[in-house]
Amino acid sequence: MKPTISIIIPVYNRASLVIRTLDSIAAQTLQPDRIIVVDNNSSDGSYDAVKRWMDAYSGTARCTLLTERKPGAAAARNKGLREADSEIVAFFDSDDTMRPDFVRHIINSFDSETDTDILCWKALEHLRDGSTRFKKFNRHADFEFHIFHSFLYTLGFAGRRSLITAAGGWDESLSTWDDWELGIRILLAQPNIKIATITMVDIYLQEESITGTSYHSRGKQSELAIDHAEADVADSSHPDRERLLRLLLLRRAILARLYRKEGFTADARRLITGVMAKATDVKTRIICRLSYMHTAIGLRGAAHYARLV
Repeated sequence: MKPTISIIIPVYNRASLVIRTLDSIAAQTLQPDRIIVVDNNSSDGSYDAVKRWMDAYSGTARCTLLTERKPGAAAARNKGLREADSEIVAFFDSDDTMRPDFVRHIINSFDSETDTDILCWKALEHLRDGSTRFKKFNRHADFEFHIFHSFLYTLGFAGRRSLITAAGGWDESLSTWDDWELGIRILLAQPNIKIATITMVDIYLQEESITGTSYHSRGKQSELAIDHAEADVADSSHPDRERLLRLLLLRRAILARLYRKEGFTADARRLITGVMAKATDVKTRIICRLSYMHTAIGLRGAAHYARLV
C-alpha cells in the first residue's frame, strides 16, 4: 500500500495569496490524503477565504481548517502536525505554490525506497523585481551545508511524521530560523535522506515576509536559534558532535559580519567577541576571525572556511 501524505499550511493574513497555494494543491496530478490549514489569528479574512475554498473543493483529499491562537507559524505547524494521521507530512507556506507532480513524486519516492525518511528537492525563487533564481541546493545530504544554507527549509522537504514528531516538532519559542533549527534536530537523528534533483516548488518572495529583509532586524531570534542548535548538538551523541559545535561557532561569526555589513558594528563586535570566548582552540578562533574579516569587507564564500574547521 502506498504511503499517505498530509500537506500542512499555516496562514496569517494571506487572504489574497493563500488561494493560489490551495489551487496548486487542487491541480496536483495525485491529490494528497489530507490538506490541513491552520489559521494563526488572521485579521484579513484568511479563515473565511480558506473555508470557502474548502467548501468548493471537489478533489479527494480530506480538508481540515483549524485555528491556533498562540502567535507564530511554529505553533500553527505543530497544531497541524498533531492533527495529521498520515505516514508522510509536507509543510507548505501560504504564499507559495507546488508544481503539478509535487505530491506524486513524494509518494512515489517514499514508496519505491521504503527506507527513506526525508525527501528534499529543488526550488525556484521568484524575486519581487520579476527575476528568478534557484534556491541554494546540494545533491548530498550534508549537515555542513544545512548549517550554512539550510536545505531542510519549510517547504523544501517531506518527512515521516514519526521522525519529525520524535525530533520534537517545531520550536515555538523561535519566530525565525525555526525550520533551520528543526533541521538540525532531524539531522542529529541521522535519517536516510533522498535528494530529488528536480524543481518541485515555486517560492514567491513577499515584501512582508516572515523573516524580513534585514539580518539585524531579526538578529535576536537568529542568535536564539543558534543557541538552541548548539544545545541540541551538545546534548546529542552524534559522532561529529565536536565539529558540528565548531561549525555553529563559524555560523555565528558569519552572522556577526552580516550585522557589520548592515552597519550595526556594536552588535557585530559583541557577537564576534562571544565567538572568540566560546572557541576552545586556537585554530577555530583564527578561522572564525578570518571568516568575519573576510566577509565584513563584502567578499563572499565564508562558508568555505568550514572545510578548515
